[in-house]
This record gives sequence, structure tokens and C-alpha cells, in this order.
Amino acid sequence: MTQRLAPALLAPALLVLLAAYGSLARADDAPAPNREDLARSYQRFERAREELGAASPLDLRALNRGFDQATLAFFSGRQGAAIQELDRLSDALWGGRVGLRASFAARLAPRRWVRGTPPPALTLAPLYTAKTPAAQATLALCPAGSDEVLRSVKVELRAGEAVVVPGQFLAHLEPGDYRLRLLEGDAPWIEVGRCAVLPEGPIAALERLRGVAKLADAPADAAQAWRDRAALLTLDPSPNSTAEVLSDPNALLAALEAEAQALGAGRDPYAGRGGSYWRTFALAKGRAAVRVIAPVGQDAPAGGRPLIVALHGAGGDENMFGYAYGRGVLARLASAKGALVICPRSEVLLRDPAAFDALVAAISASYPVDARRVYLVGHSLGAMAAARILPKQAGKVAAAFLFAGAAASSEQLPVRALRGQLDPLGFGGGGAEVVPDYGHTLLVGDRLEEALEWLWSQRLPGPTWF
Repeated sequence: MTQRLAPALLAPALLVLLAAYGSLARADDAPAPNREDLARSYQRFERAREELGAASPLDLRALNRGFDQATLAFFSGRQGAAIQELDRLSDALWGGRVGLRASFAARLAPRRWVRGTPPPALTLAPLYTAKTPAAQATLALCPAGSDEVLRSVKVELRAGEAVVVPGQFLAHLEPGDYRLRLLEGDAPWIEVGRCAVLPEGPIAALERLRGVAKLADAPADAAQAWRDRAALLTLDPSPNSTAEVLSDPNALLAALEAEAQALGAGRDPYAGRGGSYWRTFALAKGRAAVRVIAPVGQDAPAGGRPLIVALHGAGGDENMFGYAYGRGVLARLASAKGALVICPRSEVLLRDPAAFDALVAAISASYPVDARRVYLVGHSLGAMAAARILPKQAGKVAAAFLFAGAAASSEQLPVRALRGQLDPLGFGGGGAEVVPDYGHTLLVGDRLEEALEWLWSQRLPGPTWF
């Protein structure tokens, strides 16, 4: 049964979140940790949880309290402390077998290089001073998506001290996307960085592809999306841009080439495209960066695909639902149901709720969308954005499911909301269902399956979007 929720007290909570979000500009308490380091630590923690499952040595309350401590450290601008707390949790989950290795990150400049050119210098840099004073480990180079070790070298790790890796370690590599891992006996491997070798330089490659794409004659929005995607192809991706660091440059180059050929022929290369990919869409005010997740190898139902618009929490971005919460569990669940997912930046919709309609219209131009089954999912800041969007969406959005937030509910637009009993931020107090033993964030990945099952039971009696 749909629970009726009292209107959320948005103003005080919003001020708290935005104040915390703005504080990220302060100096870190560790030597140069960045957004990619934090994302890697978060994914490591989620990997440990997934591998151990019910065999976790930490109870749910301890996990949630620890994760929320990391969240509060992040919100207060102490990114190094946030990483250290996440690594402490991962180490505890894996029975103390991570130790010193998690405190290091690979630093390369540039992060990518062209075949035949000198490889970059490689240093293992400490992100914080770990308690374990020293350890021996093996630095391994592995292809992306594989446990095969292509090269390895022994390294002596000391807490708080950088390790310079011999230059020949990365020499003479074939084009590809690679991962750098620290191994120690039979303990879990620890990824510390990634790198890539390209067959040709990005400038030359993109100049060649622009001639193929004939952008001046291509569909305008698709042409600009191609330009924005092409900007991700760089030898030195910003560690604070997940869109850049998460892309495999060789796969991106191949995709851009296929897209350029489609654009050159006057076709939209993104129409009906399957898989997970990043692109931008035109709004009334600028463009929105969006992660699109579409089923692969499935014919759309006659009435179109259900659409889920997923809005991330503060400090996240458009890639959060694709790679973070529950290790991207939303993508797996949606694919099993044949649903389409779009993940825009929550800040964009918080500032301009009307952008929601523009995004739904834009994605509907590329995919057949079931107008009776448009759903909204939001966490924290994303729940706040949803609360601003929903009052004007009765009869258009079938239902909404919110985490760590709340919004008004009606028979025309059913809403469910969950908040963790241990949530130190206290959002969603005005009517959300209380979930024991959970805090602010972990309930998202753990309860998304429940959220989708409930959303799937809701649909509008007839189309209103088109």
C-alpha cells in the first residue's frame, strides 16, 4: 500500500547539504587524494561486501556507522580521512588482509600514452599514513576486466613513503586498457590505478573523425553529444572527472568512429543504442551530462520501455548509480526488467525542476518509452531534487521511490521513501519509513531491488507525455 508522506522540510536540510557540499573546496588532510581515489576506495568496500555476503564479520550497524563517518569526513572536506575510513572497513571485512596496500595510489603523468612513445613515470603515492609500518607486495599489471598478470615487480611499501617504480615496467605495451594492482600472497588484490595505451594520438584521431562525421549536416543534439563525448578522449584525464577516468579510451575511440560514420550518413548514433554510456542532452539552459543505461539485445515491448530517472546524492555525479551504489546494482536490476535508466546530475534538476520534462522528452526521442511507466528514484540530494520535481508531475510520473528524503504523496502520484534509523543527517524525517540498522547511504544499494519491485506495481492508466 502506498504510504502518504507529509511534505518534506526542504529548506533547512537543503542548506545543510549545500553547505557541506561547498566545504569540499577546503584543503585535504592527506597528500593529494582526489575524486578517483575516493571512488576506488568506495568500489573496493562494495566489492568486499559483495564477495563476503552474509559471511561479513562486521554487523550491519557497524558497517553503516563506519560508512557514514566516511561520508561526514567527505562532506567536511577531509577527503583523505574519508578514504582511510572506507579502507578500514574493507580491511575489517577481509579479515585484516588488506593492510598497507590500500593506502597507496598509482600516480602517472600522463595517465595514457600513444604506442611507440616513452611511457610515463610511475610512482606509488601514499594517500594517508597507515598504521602498518611496512610490507612487501607485488605490483601487477592486468588487462581491464581480467585477473591475468601481464607483468609484475616486487615493491617494498613503507607507511607514508612514495615508491618509484622502474621505468621499464610500462614500456612496450600494446594498445589497451590496463589496471595496476597490489598483490600480497592469497590476500584480496587491491587496485591502485589504471592506465591505457592508444594506437594514435587523440588530436589526430579526432581530426580524422570530424571529417567523417560531417557535424554541420548531422542532427544537432546528436552532433553536440558526439563533440562532448570526443572531449573525453584525452591523454591526461582529470582525476576529478569520473566521466573521463571511467572511460576506456580505446573503446571510446572505436565508439566515436562508429558514431561519426552514422552522423556522416545523417543518422542519430544514439537512437536505440544498448549498453551503458555517457552523453549530454540539450536543455533550455545549457546541456546536461547523463549516464544512459539501456538493455542490450532485447527488443523493446510494443508499448515502449519503462523509464527510470535516478538522481544521486550530494558529492556524487551522473555516474554514481552506474558504478557506485551496490556496485551499480541498478543497471543489473533494470536490465533484467527491460527498463531504460537515465542518471543526470541532481544539482541540475534541483536548480531547474523543469529540466526533468526536457530530459524525458529528449530520451523519448531516442528510445521508445512507455509513457505510463516513467519512474523517479532519488537519494539524499537527489530526493530533495525529486521533491521539487514531483508537485508538477501528477499524471505524468507513475511513482517515485526516495532514499534519505521525503516528498508529498497523493493518489495521482504515489511516493515511497526510506530513511536509515542511524542516519546522522536526519533527512526524510517527515514521513519516510524507518529502516533499522541503516544509515544515510548503504540502504540505497541494499534496497534498490525492493524499490524497483514496488515501482513496477505502479503505472498510469494512459499516456500523458506524448
